[in-house]
Amino acid sequence: MKPGSRCELITWEHFYELSRKLVLAINKASFQPDVIIAISRGGCIPARIICDYLDVFDLDVIKIEHYHGVHKEKSAVLRYPLSAEISGKRVLLIDMDPQAHATLHMGVEVAPGAASIYEVLCGKSTLAEATHSIDENFCLVGSHLDLAAAEMELFGVAERDLILRRRLAEHAQDYDYVVIDCPPSLGVLTINALAAVDEVILPMQPHFLALHGLSKLLQTIDLVAQRLNPRLKLTGVAFCMFDSGTRLAAEVSRDVAQFFDQSRGQSVPWSAARVFAARIRRNIRLAEAPSFGRSIFNYAPESNGAIDYRQLAEELAACSPAAGDVSLAAA
Repeated sequence: MKPGSRCELITWEHFYELSRKLVLAINKASFQPDVIIAISRGGCIPARIICDYLDVFDLDVIKIEHYHGVHKEKSAVLRYPLSAEISGKRVLLIDMDPQAHATLHMGVEVAPGAASIYEVLCGKSTLAEATHSIDENFCLVGSHLDLAAAEMELFGVAERDLILRRRLAEHAQDYDYVVIDCPPSLGVLTINALAAVDEVILPMQPHFLALHGLSKLLQTIDLVAQRLNPRLKLTGVAFCMFDSGTRLAAEVSRDVAQFFDQSRGQSVPWSAARVFAARIRRNIRLAEAPSFGRSIFNYAPESNGAIDYRQLAEELAACSPAAGDVSLAAA
């Protein structure tokens, strides 16, 4: 930021309304900020979206995205189903995040008006109509920015938190694993995922703020388990972007492991949770793979990233039931 620059600090509850007012204000030159700082708040549209929307203006834009303290590495959500798929399992990945990163990572771009998870939740399409076949044993239900409006569109709908569970029940025998990529907020989309699944896997960076976010997420899981889904449990935490050479990473992972150890025998959904031994190390190949629309197992199968995710998949397979359909939600 240049010295003397004027700054407008903007937060928002409703993306479309604020975007319209903001664009009109800039066009009418009612104010001319040098920098816009867009701060995302829990349950709202990510700062990245409004910043991309404002790229048409000659403005510097600073993006600050706040996700309840749980900093998740998106690739962790994607590479587990892929590693299960290479083991011959039938896998369905559902992208419940309006940012649609999981969809883009798979090389799929849902065109406006095409069937996506948004249309499925709103009753405009079936799950089968929104499903894309990625590989022989791997399918994807993609997402689109329209999904951001689902919370308002479903307002007042009876039992709206159970919509996804009912859609999945129609395809219970079609897949061995259903993996749901949840948005980084605790709104109706995440609640739908938690109400539909059996297990929660939490990808987590070993940061201090992530500990605070973990406590909030556990409260939500407990509430959903009591009111909507008594099967729900937290299977464990997978540490991502892990740097074993830092004291912070070691302290955070130790604190999380101690917390789960103290929960043994309690009547809570995380009483059997664990910290997975697999640590997903920082690896440039993991960052490069999405730009090619390929998984790490196709892009760099011998890289540290691929090795780490194979180890994580083996741990998850070992703690999953030997028979029956298993649904997994990545929070």
